[in-house]
Amino acid sequence: MDEFKPEDELKPDPSDRRTGRSRQSSERSERTERGEPQINFDDIELDDTDDRRPTRVQKSAMRNRNRRRN
Repeated sequence: MDEFKPEDELKPDPSDRRTGRSRQSSERSERTERGEPQINFDDIELDDTDDRRPTRVQKSAMRNRNRRRN
């Protein structure tokens, strides 16, 4: 029987890895080799205040206000 060594805990278990993960990274490298544009999400600025959709609570409050007016 094999002796247990403390460094064995540090080795990654290959059965724990997701199969799709390595495939996605290889697809990504193929795309960059073909010259396809890459999106750098760090450069994108989002302004959340302009395009916010009303929440359910806000929609309900608007409906109630409209009912009172009629």
